[in-house]
Amino acid sequence: MGRQHALQSQEVLTERHAIVGGDPTPAKGSISAGGAARWTEIAQTDGAPVDATGTFRVNRGSGSYQRRDAKCGGRFTATGG
Repeated sequence: MGRQHALQSQEVLTERHAIVGGDPTPAKGSISAGGAARWTEIAQTDGAPVDATGTFRVNRGSGSYQRRDAKCGGRFTATGG
């Protein structure tokens, strides 16, 4: 079974270098062996695609996200256990 990472109230399930699910919205993408991640999730408000990239090391991570329609974007930090 994979690990869950909480990202700004978004949980992303990872398994074997792949992002395979999310809660409360779906997410799909990849994580390299070096910790570089890229994924797409769905905006909770209207279902628009949101692209995210980041880097994860041990139990910490950071990166950025941007709606494809450019209505919203920003940075995130993540911690895990």
